[in-house]
Amino acid sequence: MSPSAHPLLPPELQASYRDAGLWQDTSLMRIFAERARTSPDAPLYVGDAPRTYAEVATMARRFAAFLLDRGVGPGDTVVAPLVSGWEATAVVAAASCIGATLAPLPSRATRSQLLGLLEATGAAVVVISGRVLAKRDWKGTAEDLEKDAPGLRTLVLTDAAHAPDQASELPDVASACAGYEPAEVRHTDTGAPFLLLSTGGTTGPSKVVMHSENAAVYAATQYAERCGLSPSDVVLSTGPFGHASGTIFTLFAPIIAGASVLPATRWEVRETSRAISRHGVTWCLMSGTHIYDMLQLDDDQVPLWSSVRGLSAGSGSDERYAAAERRFGFRIRRMYGLTECVGHAVMPEDAPGDVRMARDGLPFDGVECFVEGGGDAGEYLVRGPSLMLGYLRRPDLTAETVTPDGYLRTGDIVSIDRSGFVRYVGRVKDVIRRGGINIDPLELERLLVQHPDVTDITVVGVPHPRLGEQAVAVVVPREGSEPTLADLTGLLAEHDVPRQSHPERIVLVAELPKTEFGKHNKPAVKQLLAGLDPHGEVNG
Repeated sequence: MSPSAHPLLPPELQASYRDAGLWQDTSLMRIFAERARTSPDAPLYVGDAPRTYAEVATMARRFAAFLLDRGVGPGDTVVAPLVSGWEATAVVAAASCIGATLAPLPSRATRSQLLGLLEATGAAVVVISGRVLAKRDWKGTAEDLEKDAPGLRTLVLTDAAHAPDQASELPDVASACAGYEPAEVRHTDTGAPFLLLSTGGTTGPSKVVMHSENAAVYAATQYAERCGLSPSDVVLSTGPFGHASGTIFTLFAPIIAGASVLPATRWEVRETSRAISRHGVTWCLMSGTHIYDMLQLDDDQVPLWSSVRGLSAGSGSDERYAAAERRFGFRIRRMYGLTECVGHAVMPEDAPGDVRMARDGLPFDGVECFVEGGGDAGEYLVRGPSLMLGYLRRPDLTAETVTPDGYLRTGDIVSIDRSGFVRYVGRVKDVIRRGGINIDPLELERLLVQHPDVTDITVVGVPHPRLGEQAVAVVVPREGSEPTLADLTGLLAEHDVPRQSHPERIVLVAELPKTEFGKHNKPAVKQLLAGLDPHGEVNG
Protein backbone atom coordinates (compact mmCIF):
# COMPACT_ATOMS: atom_id res chain seq x y z
CA MET A 1 0.00 0.00 0.00
CA SER A 2 1.40 3.38 -1.01
CA PRO A 3 1.27 5.86 1.85
CA SER A 4 -0.89 8.94 1.48
CA ALA A 5 0.87 12.16 0.57
CA HIS A 6 1.31 14.77 3.28
CA PRO A 7 -1.17 17.59 2.55
CA LEU A 8 1.04 20.42 3.86
CA LEU A 9 4.58 19.59 2.72
CA PRO A 10 6.04 19.98 -0.81
CA PRO A 11 6.24 16.64 -2.69
CA GLU A 12 10.00 16.93 -3.26
CA LEU A 13 10.52 17.41 0.48
CA GLN A 14 8.50 14.28 1.24
CA ALA A 15 10.60 12.32 -1.24
CA SER A 16 13.77 13.55 0.47
CA TYR A 17 12.49 12.29 3.86
CA ARG A 18 12.08 8.80 2.40
CA ASP A 19 15.43 8.89 0.61
CA ALA A 20 17.12 9.80 3.91
CA GLY A 21 15.25 7.08 5.84
CA LEU A 22 13.47 9.63 8.03
CA TRP A 23 10.07 8.32 6.94
CA GLN A 24 10.28 4.55 7.13
CA ASP A 25 6.74 3.81 5.91
CA THR A 26 6.37 1.22 8.65
CA SER A 27 3.95 0.99 11.54
CA LEU A 28 4.44 0.74 15.28
CA MET A 29 2.83 -2.71 15.22
CA ARG A 30 5.29 -4.00 12.61
CA ILE A 31 8.23 -2.72 14.68
CA PHE A 32 6.65 -4.16 17.83
CA ALA A 33 5.95 -7.56 16.26
CA GLU A 34 9.57 -7.85 15.12
CA ARG A 35 10.82 -7.00 18.63
CA ALA A 36 8.47 -9.63 20.08
CA ARG A 37 9.73 -12.19 17.54
CA THR A 38 13.43 -11.64 18.19
CA SER A 39 13.24 -10.97 21.97
CA PRO A 40 9.96 -12.53 23.15
CA ASP A 41 10.92 -12.79 26.82
CA ALA A 42 12.47 -9.34 27.11
CA PRO A 43 10.61 -7.21 29.67
CA LEU A 44 8.53 -4.43 28.15
CA TYR A 45 6.80 -3.33 31.36
CA VAL A 46 8.22 -3.62 34.86
CA GLY A 47 6.56 -2.71 38.13
CA ASP A 48 3.25 -3.90 39.56
CA ALA A 49 2.08 -5.42 36.26
CA PRO A 50 5.18 -6.79 34.49
CA ARG A 51 4.75 -7.95 30.90
CA THR A 52 7.14 -9.19 28.22
CA TYR A 53 7.33 -7.95 24.65
CA ALA A 54 5.65 -11.14 23.42
CA GLU A 55 2.81 -10.92 25.94
CA VAL A 56 1.86 -7.34 25.09
CA ALA A 57 2.33 -7.77 21.33
CA THR A 58 0.11 -10.86 21.37
CA MET A 59 -2.55 -9.06 23.38
CA ALA A 60 -2.40 -6.14 20.92
CA ARG A 61 -3.00 -8.48 17.99
CA ARG A 62 -5.84 -10.24 19.82
CA PHE A 63 -7.45 -6.88 20.56
CA ALA A 64 -7.00 -5.97 16.90
CA ALA A 65 -8.96 -9.13 16.02
CA PHE A 66 -11.66 -8.11 18.51
CA LEU A 67 -11.93 -4.69 16.81
CA LEU A 68 -12.01 -6.20 13.33
CA ASP A 69 -14.84 -8.50 14.43
CA ARG A 70 -16.83 -5.37 15.28
CA GLY A 71 -16.23 -3.84 11.89
CA VAL A 72 -13.51 -1.42 13.00
CA GLY A 73 -10.79 -0.71 10.46
CA PRO A 74 -9.11 2.04 8.44
CA GLY A 75 -10.99 5.32 8.76
CA ASP A 76 -12.54 4.38 12.12
CA THR A 77 -11.50 6.16 15.32
CA VAL A 78 -10.75 4.64 18.72
CA VAL A 79 -11.01 7.21 21.53
CA ALA A 80 -8.98 6.23 24.58
CA PRO A 81 -8.92 8.06 27.95
CA LEU A 82 -6.27 5.91 29.61
CA VAL A 83 -3.34 5.81 32.00
CA SER A 84 0.05 4.66 30.77
CA GLY A 85 0.79 0.95 31.08
CA TRP A 86 0.76 -2.31 29.17
CA GLU A 87 -2.98 -2.14 28.39
CA ALA A 88 -2.63 1.34 26.89
CA THR A 89 0.25 0.09 24.73
CA ALA A 90 -1.82 -2.87 23.57
CA VAL A 91 -4.63 -0.50 22.52
CA VAL A 92 -2.24 1.79 20.61
CA ALA A 93 -0.58 -1.15 18.86
CA ALA A 94 -3.95 -2.73 18.01
CA ALA A 95 -5.06 0.47 16.28
CA SER A 96 -1.74 0.45 14.40
CA CYS A 97 -2.25 -3.20 13.45
CA ILE A 98 -5.53 -2.58 11.61
CA GLY A 99 -4.93 0.97 10.36
CA ALA A 100 -7.49 2.61 12.65
CA THR A 101 -7.08 6.13 14.02
CA LEU A 102 -6.32 6.59 17.72
CA ALA A 103 -7.52 9.59 19.72
CA PRO A 104 -5.87 9.33 23.15
CA LEU A 105 -6.87 11.42 26.16
CA PRO A 106 -5.08 11.79 29.50
CA SER A 107 -6.75 10.38 32.60
CA ARG A 108 -7.35 13.92 33.90
CA ALA A 109 -9.54 14.75 30.88
CA THR A 110 -13.06 15.90 31.62
CA ARG A 111 -16.25 14.17 30.60
CA SER A 112 -17.07 17.07 28.26
CA GLN A 113 -13.69 16.67 26.55
CA LEU A 114 -14.50 13.02 25.87
CA LEU A 115 -17.94 13.86 24.50
CA GLY A 116 -16.50 16.67 22.37
CA LEU A 117 -13.93 14.30 20.89
CA LEU A 118 -16.57 11.65 20.22
CA GLU A 119 -18.69 14.21 18.38
CA ALA A 120 -15.73 15.53 16.38
CA THR A 121 -14.49 12.08 15.33
CA GLY A 122 -17.66 10.01 15.17
CA ALA A 123 -15.69 7.34 17.00
CA ALA A 124 -16.79 3.72 16.84
CA VAL A 125 -14.95 2.58 19.98
CA VAL A 126 -14.09 4.00 23.39
CA VAL A 127 -11.49 2.26 25.52
CA ILE A 128 -11.60 3.87 28.95
CA SER A 129 -9.62 3.34 32.13
CA GLY A 130 -11.42 2.24 35.25
CA ARG A 131 -9.34 4.85 37.07
CA VAL A 132 -11.10 7.49 34.98
CA LEU A 133 -14.62 6.10 35.45
CA ALA A 134 -14.02 5.83 39.20
CA LYS A 135 -13.64 9.61 39.53
CA ARG A 136 -16.62 11.32 41.12
CA ASP A 137 -17.33 13.67 38.21
CA TRP A 138 -17.37 10.74 35.76
CA LYS A 139 -20.15 8.89 37.55
CA GLY A 140 -22.75 7.58 35.11
CA THR A 141 -20.62 8.27 32.04
CA ALA A 142 -20.60 4.70 30.76
CA GLU A 143 -24.39 4.47 30.95
CA ASP A 144 -24.89 7.86 29.29
CA LEU A 145 -22.57 7.30 26.35
CA GLU A 146 -25.20 5.26 24.50
CA LYS A 147 -27.45 8.31 24.16
CA ASP A 148 -24.71 10.98 24.16
CA ALA A 149 -22.66 9.29 21.42
CA PRO A 150 -25.05 7.51 19.04
CA GLY A 151 -22.20 6.46 16.70
CA LEU A 152 -20.42 4.52 19.43
CA ARG A 153 -20.54 0.75 18.93
CA THR A 154 -18.16 -0.65 21.54
CA LEU A 155 -17.07 0.37 25.06
CA VAL A 156 -14.13 -1.46 26.67
CA LEU A 157 -12.40 -1.06 30.05
CA THR A 158 -8.79 -1.09 31.12
CA ASP A 159 -7.76 -1.08 34.81
CA ALA A 160 -11.13 -2.73 35.43
CA ALA A 161 -10.42 -3.38 39.12
CA HIS A 162 -10.65 0.37 39.75
CA ALA A 163 -14.27 0.49 38.51
CA PRO A 164 -15.89 -2.62 40.00
CA ASP A 165 -19.42 -1.33 39.33
CA GLN A 166 -18.65 -1.20 35.60
CA ALA A 167 -16.51 -4.34 35.44
CA SER A 168 -19.52 -6.63 35.64
CA GLU A 169 -21.27 -4.78 32.80
CA LEU A 170 -18.43 -4.05 30.37
CA PRO A 171 -15.64 -6.17 28.90
CA ASP A 172 -12.06 -5.32 29.79
CA VAL A 173 -9.24 -5.62 27.27
CA ALA A 174 -8.21 -9.11 28.45
CA SER A 175 -11.74 -10.56 28.43
CA ALA A 176 -12.55 -8.85 25.12
CA CYS A 177 -9.61 -10.71 23.56
CA ALA A 178 -10.58 -14.11 24.92
CA GLY A 179 -11.26 -16.55 22.13
CA TYR A 180 -9.61 -14.48 19.40
CA GLU A 181 -6.55 -15.58 17.51
CA PRO A 182 -3.97 -12.81 17.01
CA ALA A 183 -4.75 -10.75 13.92
CA GLU A 184 -2.29 -10.59 11.07
CA VAL A 185 -0.18 -7.43 11.05
CA ARG A 186 -1.51 -5.52 8.08
CA HIS A 187 0.24 -3.25 5.62
CA THR A 188 -1.48 0.02 6.55
CA ASP A 189 -1.39 3.57 5.21
CA THR A 190 1.35 5.13 7.34
CA GLY A 191 0.75 8.54 5.78
CA ALA A 192 -2.92 8.69 6.81
CA PRO A 193 -4.15 10.23 10.10
CA PHE A 194 -3.20 7.81 12.87
CA LEU A 195 -2.86 9.90 16.04
CA LEU A 196 -5.27 12.66 17.09
CA LEU A 197 -3.79 14.77 19.90
CA SER A 198 -6.03 17.30 21.65
CA THR A 199 -4.35 20.57 22.48
CA GLY A 200 -4.73 24.26 23.09
CA GLY A 201 -8.09 24.42 24.84
CA THR A 202 -8.38 25.64 28.43
CA THR A 203 -12.10 24.82 28.29
CA GLY A 204 -11.86 21.67 26.16
CA PRO A 205 -10.17 20.13 23.15
CA SER A 206 -10.72 23.13 20.87
CA LYS A 207 -7.96 21.92 18.56
CA VAL A 208 -7.31 18.32 17.56
CA VAL A 209 -3.96 17.80 15.84
CA MET A 210 -3.73 15.02 13.23
CA HIS A 211 -0.46 13.08 12.89
CA SER A 212 0.51 10.24 10.58
CA GLU A 213 2.22 7.12 11.85
CA ASN A 214 5.26 8.12 9.80
CA ALA A 215 5.54 11.28 11.90
CA ALA A 216 5.17 9.44 15.20
CA VAL A 217 7.71 6.74 14.29
CA TYR A 218 10.15 9.39 13.04
CA ALA A 219 9.92 11.51 16.20
CA ALA A 220 10.25 8.48 18.49
CA THR A 221 13.20 7.08 16.51
CA GLN A 222 15.04 10.39 16.54
CA TYR A 223 14.42 10.77 20.29
CA ALA A 224 15.60 7.22 21.03
CA GLU A 225 18.77 7.71 18.99
CA ARG A 226 19.53 11.17 20.41
CA CYS A 227 19.09 9.86 23.97
CA GLY A 228 21.00 6.64 23.33
CA LEU A 229 18.16 4.33 24.39
CA SER A 230 18.94 0.60 24.16
CA PRO A 231 17.54 -2.75 25.37
CA SER A 232 19.47 -2.30 28.63
CA ASP A 233 17.48 0.84 29.54
CA VAL A 234 14.49 1.09 31.86
CA VAL A 235 12.47 4.21 31.02
CA LEU A 236 10.28 5.95 33.60
CA SER A 237 6.97 6.98 32.00
CA THR A 238 5.63 10.07 33.78
CA GLY A 239 4.07 11.85 30.80
CA PRO A 240 0.28 11.62 30.61
CA PHE A 241 -1.19 9.28 28.03
CA GLY A 242 -2.83 11.51 25.45
CA HIS A 243 0.10 13.92 25.25
CA ALA A 244 3.07 13.45 22.94
CA SER A 245 5.28 12.67 25.94
CA GLY A 246 3.20 9.70 27.07
CA THR A 247 1.98 8.48 23.69
CA ILE A 248 5.12 8.83 21.56
CA PHE A 249 8.25 9.37 23.61
CA THR A 250 7.65 6.92 26.46
CA LEU A 251 5.62 4.41 24.43
CA PHE A 252 6.88 4.35 20.82
CA ALA A 253 10.49 5.22 21.64
CA PRO A 254 11.18 2.41 24.17
CA ILE A 255 9.66 -0.19 21.81
CA ILE A 256 11.78 1.08 18.91
CA ALA A 257 14.88 0.81 21.17
CA GLY A 258 13.86 -2.51 22.76
CA ALA A 259 13.91 -0.89 26.22
CA SER A 260 11.72 -1.57 29.27
CA VAL A 261 9.19 0.86 30.79
CA LEU A 262 8.18 1.60 34.37
CA PRO A 263 4.82 3.42 34.28
CA ALA A 264 4.19 6.04 36.96
CA THR A 265 0.41 6.34 37.07
CA ARG A 266 0.69 8.95 39.84
CA TRP A 267 3.58 11.35 40.41
CA GLU A 268 4.60 11.50 44.05
CA VAL A 269 8.29 12.20 44.23
CA ARG A 270 9.17 10.02 47.25
CA GLU A 271 7.10 7.06 46.13
CA THR A 272 8.44 7.39 42.59
CA SER A 273 12.02 7.62 43.87
CA ARG A 274 11.63 4.31 45.67
CA ALA A 275 10.18 2.70 42.53
CA ILE A 276 13.10 4.05 40.46
CA SER A 277 15.57 2.43 42.84
CA ARG A 278 13.64 -0.83 43.06
CA HIS A 279 13.40 -1.31 39.29
CA GLY A 280 16.72 0.20 38.23
CA VAL A 281 15.34 3.03 36.08
CA THR A 282 18.04 4.47 33.81
CA TRP A 283 16.22 7.14 31.78
CA CYS A 284 13.38 9.60 32.41
CA LEU A 285 11.39 12.23 30.52
CA MET A 286 10.32 15.04 32.84
CA SER A 287 9.22 18.65 33.16
CA GLY A 288 10.66 21.46 35.22
CA THR A 289 7.96 20.78 37.81
CA HIS A 290 9.22 17.22 38.32
CA ILE A 291 12.76 18.56 38.73
CA TYR A 292 11.55 21.05 41.35
CA ASP A 293 9.98 18.21 43.36
CA MET A 294 13.18 16.16 43.11
CA LEU A 295 15.18 19.04 44.57
CA GLN A 296 12.92 18.95 47.66
CA LEU A 297 14.00 15.39 48.52
CA ASP A 298 15.99 14.81 51.69
CA ASP A 299 19.68 14.00 51.27
CA ASP A 300 19.18 10.36 52.25
CA GLN A 301 16.74 9.91 49.32
CA VAL A 302 19.12 11.17 46.63
CA PRO A 303 20.89 7.76 46.30
CA LEU A 304 17.56 6.27 45.18
CA TRP A 305 18.29 7.94 41.81
CA SER A 306 21.76 6.42 41.42
CA SER A 307 20.71 4.09 38.57
CA VAL A 308 19.52 7.03 36.41
CA ARG A 309 22.12 7.92 33.78
CA GLY A 310 20.19 10.88 32.39
CA LEU A 311 16.90 12.44 31.53
CA SER A 312 15.29 14.73 28.99
CA ALA A 313 13.28 17.67 30.23
CA GLY A 314 11.44 20.75 29.03
CA SER A 315 9.96 23.92 30.50
CA GLY A 316 12.37 24.56 33.37
CA SER A 317 14.87 27.17 34.45
CA ASP A 318 18.62 27.04 33.78
CA GLU A 319 19.36 27.30 37.51
CA ARG A 320 17.00 24.45 38.40
CA TYR A 321 18.53 22.09 35.85
CA ALA A 322 22.07 22.94 36.93
CA ALA A 323 21.16 22.37 40.59
CA ALA A 324 19.65 18.96 39.76
CA GLU A 325 22.76 17.86 37.86
CA ARG A 326 25.00 18.85 40.77
CA ARG A 327 22.85 17.09 43.32
CA PHE A 328 21.96 13.86 41.49
CA GLY A 329 24.99 13.40 39.27
CA PHE A 330 23.11 12.61 36.04
CA ARG A 331 23.04 14.63 32.84
CA ILE A 332 19.95 16.56 31.77
CA ARG A 333 19.16 16.78 28.05
CA ARG A 334 16.82 19.69 27.44
CA MET A 335 14.18 19.27 24.74
CA TYR A 336 11.71 21.42 22.85
CA GLY A 337 8.71 20.74 20.67
CA LEU A 338 5.05 21.39 20.02
CA THR A 339 2.06 19.13 19.54
CA GLU A 340 1.86 20.35 15.94
CA CYS A 341 5.50 19.40 15.24
CA VAL A 342 6.21 16.95 18.03
CA GLY A 343 9.37 16.96 20.12
CA HIS A 344 11.69 17.91 17.33
CA ALA A 345 14.73 19.15 19.28
CA VAL A 346 16.82 17.46 22.00
CA MET A 347 20.18 18.49 23.39
CA PRO A 348 23.04 16.23 22.20
CA GLU A 349 24.96 14.47 24.95
CA ASP A 350 28.28 15.98 23.87
CA ALA A 351 27.06 19.58 23.77
CA PRO A 352 29.31 21.95 25.76
CA GLY A 353 28.12 22.59 29.31
CA ASP A 354 27.44 26.27 28.76
CA VAL A 355 25.27 25.43 25.74
CA ARG A 356 23.58 22.41 27.34
CA MET A 357 22.38 24.46 30.31
CA ALA A 358 21.40 27.56 28.33
CA ARG A 359 19.62 26.22 25.22
CA ASP A 360 16.60 23.98 24.66
CA GLY A 361 17.92 21.52 22.11
CA LEU A 362 19.29 20.90 18.64
CA PRO A 363 16.67 20.08 15.97
CA PHE A 364 16.34 16.50 14.74
CA ASP A 365 17.54 15.38 11.32
CA GLY A 366 15.41 16.82 8.53
CA VAL A 367 14.01 19.69 10.59
CA GLU A 368 14.22 23.16 9.04
CA CYS A 369 13.57 26.20 11.19
CA PHE A 370 14.14 29.95 11.33
CA VAL A 371 13.21 33.06 13.27
CA GLU A 372 10.91 35.37 11.37
CA GLY A 373 12.59 38.69 10.61
CA GLY A 374 16.07 37.23 11.08
CA GLY A 375 16.77 38.96 14.39
CA ASP A 376 18.17 37.54 17.61
CA ALA A 377 14.70 36.37 18.64
CA GLY A 378 11.30 36.25 16.99
CA GLU A 379 8.43 33.98 16.06
CA TYR A 380 9.73 30.49 15.38
CA LEU A 381 8.76 28.81 12.10
CA VAL A 382 9.53 25.12 11.57
CA ARG A 383 8.85 22.25 9.19
CA GLY A 384 10.02 18.68 9.22
CA PRO A 385 9.06 14.98 9.13
CA SER A 386 6.95 15.30 12.31
CA LEU A 387 4.77 18.17 11.05
CA MET A 388 1.07 17.60 11.65
CA LEU A 389 -1.33 16.75 8.83
CA GLY A 390 -3.52 19.62 10.01
CA TYR A 391 -6.23 20.34 12.55
CA LEU A 392 -9.20 17.97 12.51
CA ARG A 393 -12.12 19.58 10.67
CA ARG A 394 -10.41 22.98 10.84
CA PRO A 395 -8.99 23.73 7.36
CA ASP A 396 -9.31 27.44 8.12
CA LEU A 397 -7.12 27.18 11.20
CA THR A 398 -4.67 24.90 9.39
CA ALA A 399 -4.29 27.46 6.59
CA GLU A 400 -3.70 30.24 9.14
CA THR A 401 -1.07 28.22 10.99
CA VAL A 402 0.95 26.58 8.19
CA THR A 403 2.51 28.52 5.32
CA PRO A 404 2.04 27.38 1.70
CA ASP A 405 5.53 25.85 1.73
CA GLY A 406 4.90 23.85 4.89
CA TYR A 407 6.29 25.96 7.73
CA LEU A 408 4.37 25.92 11.02
CA ARG A 409 3.86 29.31 12.64
CA THR A 410 4.43 28.17 16.20
CA GLY A 411 3.43 31.29 18.15
CA ASP A 412 6.62 30.77 20.18
CA ILE A 413 9.32 33.40 20.42
CA VAL A 414 12.64 31.59 20.03
CA SER A 415 16.28 32.43 19.47
CA ILE A 416 18.59 30.26 17.32
CA ASP A 417 22.37 30.51 17.69
CA ARG A 418 24.96 30.03 14.96
CA SER A 419 25.25 26.30 15.69
CA GLY A 420 21.49 25.80 15.33
CA PHE A 421 20.64 25.39 19.03
CA VAL A 422 17.20 26.76 19.90
CA ARG A 423 16.10 28.55 23.04
CA TYR A 424 12.48 29.17 24.00
CA VAL A 425 11.95 32.82 25.01
CA GLY A 426 8.18 33.26 25.31
CA ARG A 427 4.87 33.30 23.48
CA VAL A 428 3.65 35.72 20.84
CA LYS A 429 0.20 35.58 22.41
CA ASP A 430 -0.64 35.85 26.09
CA VAL A 431 -0.34 32.30 27.42
CA ILE A 432 0.32 31.12 30.98
CA ARG A 433 2.73 28.16 31.13
CA ARG A 434 1.90 26.20 34.28
CA GLY A 435 3.96 23.07 34.83
CA GLY A 436 4.21 22.32 31.11
CA ILE A 437 0.53 23.13 30.44
CA ASN A 438 -0.50 26.16 28.38
CA ILE A 439 -3.43 28.13 29.81
CA ASP A 440 -5.26 30.69 27.68
CA PRO A 441 -6.22 33.51 30.09
CA LEU A 442 -8.72 34.98 27.61
CA GLU A 443 -10.82 31.81 27.77
CA LEU A 444 -10.90 32.03 31.57
CA GLU A 445 -11.74 35.73 31.52
CA ARG A 446 -14.69 35.21 29.15
CA LEU A 447 -16.20 32.73 31.60
CA LEU A 448 -15.33 34.43 34.88
CA VAL A 449 -16.66 37.85 33.91
CA GLN A 450 -20.11 36.20 33.86
CA HIS A 451 -19.99 35.65 37.64
CA PRO A 452 -22.61 37.87 39.31
CA ASP A 453 -20.10 39.20 41.85
CA VAL A 454 -17.55 40.22 39.21
CA THR A 455 -17.57 43.63 37.50
CA ASP A 456 -14.25 43.28 35.71
CA ILE A 457 -11.50 40.67 35.70
CA THR A 458 -8.17 39.81 34.17
CA VAL A 459 -6.12 36.63 34.56
CA VAL A 460 -2.33 36.84 34.50
CA GLY A 461 0.58 34.50 35.05
CA VAL A 462 3.06 35.21 37.81
CA PRO A 463 6.29 33.36 38.62
CA HIS A 464 5.97 30.24 40.77
CA PRO A 465 8.95 28.28 42.13
CA ARG A 466 7.57 24.83 41.31
CA LEU A 467 5.23 25.29 38.36
CA GLY A 468 7.07 28.03 36.50
CA GLU A 469 3.94 30.18 36.39
CA GLN A 470 0.71 30.34 38.35
CA ALA A 471 -2.61 31.82 37.20
CA VAL A 472 -3.94 34.74 39.27
CA ALA A 473 -7.43 36.21 38.90
CA VAL A 474 -7.39 39.95 39.54
CA VAL A 475 -10.99 41.01 40.16
CA VAL A 476 -12.95 44.23 40.45
CA PRO A 477 -15.89 43.01 42.57
CA ARG A 478 -19.45 44.20 42.25
CA GLU A 479 -20.29 46.77 44.91
CA GLY A 480 -21.06 45.10 48.22
CA SER A 481 -19.66 41.73 47.08
CA GLU A 482 -16.47 39.91 47.96
CA PRO A 483 -16.04 36.92 45.63
CA THR A 484 -13.69 34.16 46.75
CA LEU A 485 -11.39 31.87 44.81
CA ALA A 486 -13.86 29.03 45.43
CA ASP A 487 -16.61 31.11 43.80
CA LEU A 488 -14.55 31.50 40.64
CA THR A 489 -13.28 27.93 40.43
CA GLY A 490 -16.81 26.67 41.07
CA LEU A 491 -18.01 28.53 37.99
CA LEU A 492 -15.16 27.10 35.94
CA ALA A 493 -15.96 23.60 37.17
CA GLU A 494 -19.55 24.05 35.99
CA HIS A 495 -18.13 24.70 32.52
CA ASP A 496 -15.87 21.62 32.75
CA VAL A 497 -12.64 23.62 32.75
CA PRO A 498 -9.88 21.21 33.85
CA ARG A 499 -8.67 21.85 37.40
CA GLN A 500 -5.09 22.36 36.27
CA SER A 501 -6.26 25.42 34.31
CA HIS A 502 -8.03 27.08 37.26
CA PRO A 503 -6.60 30.25 38.83
CA GLU A 504 -4.85 29.46 42.10
CA ARG A 505 -5.02 32.94 43.59
CA ILE A 506 -7.51 35.77 43.66
CA VAL A 507 -6.74 39.44 44.31
CA LEU A 508 -9.52 42.00 44.71
CA VAL A 509 -8.83 45.53 43.46
CA ALA A 510 -10.83 48.73 43.09
CA GLU A 511 -9.92 49.07 39.42
CA LEU A 512 -7.73 47.41 36.81
CA PRO A 513 -4.95 49.29 35.02
CA LYS A 514 -5.88 49.96 31.39
CA THR A 515 -3.93 50.84 28.26
CA GLU A 516 -4.58 53.97 26.24
CA PHE A 517 -6.89 51.84 24.08
CA GLY A 518 -8.97 50.78 27.09
CA LYS A 519 -7.62 47.21 27.29
CA HIS A 520 -6.26 45.56 30.43
CA ASN A 521 -2.64 46.59 30.95
CA LYS A 522 -1.31 43.19 31.97
CA PRO A 523 2.31 44.29 32.58
CA ALA A 524 0.96 46.92 34.98
CA VAL A 525 -1.26 44.29 36.64
CA LYS A 526 1.75 42.01 37.16
CA GLN A 527 3.71 44.92 38.61
CA LEU A 528 0.80 45.61 40.96
CA LEU A 529 0.79 41.99 42.10
CA ALA A 530 4.53 42.06 42.71
CA GLY A 531 4.02 45.00 45.03
CA LEU A 532 1.11 43.43 46.87
CA ASP A 533 2.60 39.96 47.22
CA PRO A 534 6.38 39.93 47.00
CA HIS A 535 6.69 36.46 48.56
CA GLY A 536 4.37 34.71 46.10
CA GLU A 537 2.06 33.50 48.85
CA VAL A 538 -1.32 32.14 47.80
CA ASN A 539 -4.22 34.45 48.49
CA GLY A 540 -7.93 33.71 48.68
